[in-house]
Amino acid sequence: MEHGGDIWSFSRSSGISFEDIIDLSSNANDFYYPKIDFDGASSSIRYYPEVDLSEFKEKLSKLCRVSNDNVFLTAGLTDFIYQHMNGQSGRTVIILTPSYGEFEKSGIASSVNTVSIPAKIVYNNPKILRSYRFSTLVISRPEPPIGSFADFDRIESLLNIADEAGASTVIDEAFIDFVLNYDRTEAKRMIGSHSSVYLGRSLTKVLPFPGLRIGYVLASREAIAGLEFEGRPWRIGQFDLSVLRQVDLSFIDDLPDKVNLERQYLIKNMDELGYIVVGDPAANFVTFKTPSGVECKDLGHFLKKHGIMIRCLGSFRSFDESYIRVAVKRREILDMFLEAVRLFRHDG
Repeated sequence: MEHGGDIWSFSRSSGISFEDIIDLSSNANDFYYPKIDFDGASSSIRYYPEVDLSEFKEKLSKLCRVSNDNVFLTAGLTDFIYQHMNGQSGRTVIILTPSYGEFEKSGIASSVNTVSIPAKIVYNNPKILRSYRFSTLVISRPEPPIGSFADFDRIESLLNIADEAGASTVIDEAFIDFVLNYDRTEAKRMIGSHSSVYLGRSLTKVLPFPGLRIGYVLASREAIAGLEFEGRPWRIGQFDLSVLRQVDLSFIDDLPDKVNLERQYLIKNMDELGYIVVGDPAANFVTFKTPSGVECKDLGHFLKKHGIMIRCLGSFRSFDESYIRVAVKRREILDMFLEAVRLFRHDG
């Protein structure tokens, strides 16, 4: 599984300064730029990181409308995924696909028997899960790379079956802050009714700093206590904590509306160019089926000359080189991308 956002390799191979690259291959928020004292944050690395994270837990608990005791901070959501999978060694984990590729990769690294089942099959017939003996169920909400978003009732039916099986459930909610009309009381209801559900979220996506490695997990008090007991000391760097301390997370309230406006703009204009949207995207990215005869590698090579990165989906299960994923950014960025796609149709 390849990842987007590698502007360093792109810069070296294209000769374009990384500061001039338009990165539509990764999905960091492009609609909010907080004023951060990076110099002050940088000076903090002279000391050991803070071990009392209660201040940061309180900030996140207010955003998610849960208690401080329901929050666990981690060095990016991927760090938690590997930690959880390591605890499932020798067991069976069901992964609903499409999903973040590191779930399967971390399972292999931890000698986990991973079983991948298309999410749409399970949503249409949840009882199929009863055919398996499993220790963990993995759900993505929204689902990468399409961005489809399953409603609360669908998720609840799967959680009930996992509970019956005595299994834990990990829900990847890395992009949930971009979802229009998301009910923020859902998290409290889920972790209050299901003691073994873990809601994994990422600050890497919702903040415009993908290099900031902070994620967090919402779960029952008992589950969080277990994570804290097993967690590594100083697992989050002081620079990252110093940046998070300066961020006012209230900007997230208006974020879904801004993203939705630009997402619809992108879809409309790409449709006029023959690129068909896949699924019903609810996050800050859109997957398109390219026009007949157009492969992502050719489009990507052309866009590279213009300093633009997109995500080819050939490495995703059930996708091939005729699918691309494009991040939703501010209007001026999207217009530069759309103009380059028009040039490709004419000159490519």
